Amino acid sequence: MDFFKTWILPTVMGAIIGYFTNWLAIKMLFRPLKPVYLGRLRLPFTPGILPRERERLARSVGDTVSRELLTPEVFKSRLGEPALRDKVELSVRGVVDQLLANDASALMSGLADLGAGISRGEAEVPEAAALAGASLRAVFASDEFRRALAAAAGKAAGDAGKLPLGSLVPPERLRSLAESFAEDWSGQDRRAMVEAFIDRVFESSRGNAPLLSAETVAPLAEVASRSFYRGLLPVAERILSSPAVQSDLSAVGRDMVKRAIGRLGPVQRLIVGAANYEKTLSDSMPETIADLKDAIVRLLRGREMEDKVVEAIISYLRAPRLAHEAFPLAPLFPVAEVKKASRLLFEGLGAEKEGFAAAVEQRYRSLADKSIDELLPGLAAALSGSVERGLPALPDRGADIAAGALGAFLVDYADRIRGRTVGDILALGEEKRARIAAMIADGVVAALSSQAERLVEALDVKTMVVDKLDQLDMAEIERIILQVVDKELNWITILGGILGGIIGVFQSLVSLL
Repeated sequence: MDFFKTWILPTVMGAIIGYFTNWLAIKMLFRPLKPVYLGRLRLPFTPGILPRERERLARSVGDTVSRELLTPEVFKSRLGEPALRDKVELSVRGVVDQLLANDASALMSGLADLGAGISRGEAEVPEAAALAGASLRAVFASDEFRRALAAAAGKAAGDAGKLPLGSLVPPERLRSLAESFAEDWSGQDRRAMVEAFIDRVFESSRGNAPLLSAETVAPLAEVASRSFYRGLLPVAERILSSPAVQSDLSAVGRDMVKRAIGRLGPVQRLIVGAANYEKTLSDSMPETIADLKDAIVRLLRGREMEDKVVEAIISYLRAPRLAHEAFPLAPLFPVAEVKKASRLLFEGLGAEKEGFAAAVEQRYRSLADKSIDELLPGLAAALSGSVERGLPALPDRGADIAAGALGAFLVDYADRIRGRTVGDILALGEEKRARIAAMIADGVVAALSSQAERLVEALDVKTMVVDKLDQLDMAEIERIILQVVDKELNWITILGGILGGIIGVFQSLVSLL
């Protein structure tokens, strides 16, 4: 019994007291959750330490996390780890594969419907799409866009101008195009279109002011008239030298001689008949016609006659009666005859399409080794300037027309690619998809790393931690902390019991001494 009182009881009591005091101390960290009052007197140590210092604890934790844990350097270091980059690439690859697996036809149809909705201003169009459409309109209508497009056109023309024509359009391809052109324009529908165009041109010339004044057209008309006149001289000379024409002219000359003699008086006709002048004149008529032909040719080849003909043509263009005509030469070209000539031209073109195509190819081959700059010097600068001056800001109606044309293209294209995926249309195999995912992952990681400081500042980690702790119930905070350190706290409690038992043993030793 003495042994129990001396050694066992003090040890057990010490262990119980040590265990209980540690357990109570740990509980007092969290409990009670609220102050406890006896009447109007609040009991000490209520609420527990953590509930009482909750705000200061939240600020301290937030400050520690933001200053020591989630810093820009930590973000940069983490973003630079290959494992994280590989995970990002894996995620991006999943998104890319999902996008490329979509039905390309449905995607195009959706874009067409969206574009149509934007152009009509429909309410059901998503706000982001409407904003994008308005932004694109603003871009297309800007002067900067027009100038940039002009510069791009000039650059393209300049680059293409250095290449041989044959490298841009092979002669065989041009021959095929020429043959197709000849075949297409020999069809009834194309001829009807040309005839309708001719009708509109001649109709529009009636009662309208000319596009260019006679004074402006005069230099061109003079050059054209002189060239036409000189080109006709050999034809006129050949006609006059033709035996058939000379025979006809001789017959006409004889008739003229007979009619002239018939207009003479009786005595004069008697003298002419007695002298046999009529027979003499008739017999010498071929030589007379030949002399007349030579005289006419000399007259036509003379500079004075050419000047008179050209002056007459220009005077015709300047005639007051033609001042109201948009096409002054319209009286010389009857509509019916022009339409007939165009019909015959296109029919002949269709009948000779192979020969026409071969002739086009033959002539093209003689130019195929030359560049556009050699054939048309200054084309790049002229094209750039023309686009910049001639391309106005895109008006609303022009934008609607462009949107309608794009929508029609997307609908037709969607129908033609039905059943194929986006990846099939873009010809993106496994290797290309992997490269795309890698490039996007590299870009995302680099962008996040370069903006780590701003990202941490924008996230405001301290405020996030404080707000989150304030939102949590104290019992939930206790559960979270105990979930992390429950085993350690249990060992502290057990250690208290052990230390209490050891103190009890030492107490027994002291009592014996």
